Amino acid sequence: MTRIDTHTAEVYINNPYGQALNPAYLVAGVNRVDYSLDVDRSPYVVAKLEGILPDAATLATWDPRTSPRLIVSLEQRFGVTDTNPGTLADASAVLAGGTLADASAESDVNLASVSALVPAVTTRTEWNPGGQPTDFTQIFATLIVTEVEPNYRDRTVSITAMSGEFLLEDKIRLRAWDLPYGTITLHDLVTEVVDLVGGTAGFSVQGDANPTLSGEVTTWKIGDSLSTFIDPILAVYGLRLYAEGDSEFVTARIGEHSGFGLTSTVPIDYREGMSNAIQSMSISGGSDRNSWYDGAVVIYEWYNAANDRQRAVDVYPETGVHRRGVTIDRTTPFPGIGAAQGIVERSRKRGVTTTVDVRTNYAITPGWTASTTLPGETAPTSYQITALAFSYPQAEMTMTLQSTIGQE
Repeated sequence: MTRIDTHTAEVYINNPYGQALNPAYLVAGVNRVDYSLDVDRSPYVVAKLEGILPDAATLATWDPRTSPRLIVSLEQRFGVTDTNPGTLADASAVLAGGTLADASAESDVNLASVSALVPAVTTRTEWNPGGQPTDFTQIFATLIVTEVEPNYRDRTVSITAMSGEFLLEDKIRLRAWDLPYGTITLHDLVTEVVDLVGGTAGFSVQGDANPTLSGEVTTWKIGDSLSTFIDPILAVYGLRLYAEGDSEFVTARIGEHSGFGLTSTVPIDYREGMSNAIQSMSISGGSDRNSWYDGAVVIYEWYNAANDRQRAVDVYPETGVHRRGVTIDRTTPFPGIGAAQGIVERSRKRGVTTTVDVRTNYAITPGWTASTTLPGETAPTSYQITALAFSYPQAEMTMTLQSTIGQE
């Protein structure tokens, strides 16, 4: 029995909202798509692709300064070829005008029995890992075009697109006065912020904290981006905003977001399709993912309404010794205690990062559990998937795995 999958990629730019995909907006000749999701990165989704350079008029409509939207569809369809006994009618069809030797060649069976007169029949049945009922996996997302690079010599164009966090980072308080939201719940404040970039807000089960906020912390300061405003508030409760596409936002636990709220377990075994596995053990990595801390200080410095400089500190832990600490400086009003503890608790799961290259399955998202068996192991170990990078047309994905248990 042989498992089969086929892969297709389609990309559209400026296809009208709510309308069927129109070939007029198709990016022709897409020969490469790198699509990644990373819970430790903002934006959460980044897509990079290459296609055929369009005419000048079409290229002008892709200018990132005009806020074009990109739709990417990556699809994988499954099947199995299997050899099953045929019928006498099949044998008759094969034998028509031929010999038993011909039948043997066609059927690859043993003619020593009566059943040998019946040729094997190749059939296709649907297959998907984990017994999922569908016969395909798919990524379908609308993203914001952030970079377009035409190559006039090769007649190709490279495009980068990102999810909606990019909009929160770009939108600043472009007025000569602050914007106070007064007394407001966290959910309502998030909804107000997301609405400013034309998005919709959702709230995950894990991040259901909804305290009432007031005072300076709910004031959007002159020159601050929306991210600078809302991120420190959410961090107190261990939350951040993730965007699945250009406008669908959800608050979730930092580093624990799962696509569309769906999670499952996928078995990964070096004996079955794993092409590479690398484990990194470090306390001084170059990224947040590899940086391990057991102590944190968050320093808030800001000016109040009277233009007096204010300062507050969040420290965790406040007693005991630590191996490696980190200091975070923020220029926003003090939102309360909690961010430092969250940094340390998340960091305790870091320090050991495993990356594995396996066959693509677009159904998998960060937040899933990978039950992984590496060379030299006799039993699988459970890891949390924190990042995925899909490569088309290679039909491979790189999974970044972290321990599901924090170091105490």
